[in-house]
Amino acid sequence: MNEFILKTVKVSKNVFVAVEPTVPGYKILRTGKTHAEIERQYGEMAYEECERIISEIERHVDDFLRVYTHQELGDYCFYCNSPAELDEDGRPVCCERAIQDYNEWAERQIVGEKE
Repeated sequence: MNEFILKTVKVSKNVFVAVEPTVPGYKILRTGKTHAEIERQYGEMAYEECERIISEIERHVDDFLRVYTHQELGDYCFYCNSPAELDEDGRPVCCERAIQDYNEWAERQIVGEKE
């Protein structure tokens, strides 16, 4: 059986310059911190460095559409600062405090249904 193959051409989309900041490792104190806390600190420092780079670009470069900081956010547990983890039923599994918080919330939902 023959399948139709659509003829296509490659067209450039979303063309831009990306500048990735460097954050010296010595500025991040690792003693007593979890991996998640180090990631968060690095992200905050990298964002600040991006903002500094933007001001330099705006001061020295002409004729550009826009310059901005792009960041991807991750969900972290409010209580333990670990990446948020849920089981297949949507219950947290990262720490006891998050599990307790969920259980209290679930209990309020059940009580609310009975009223």
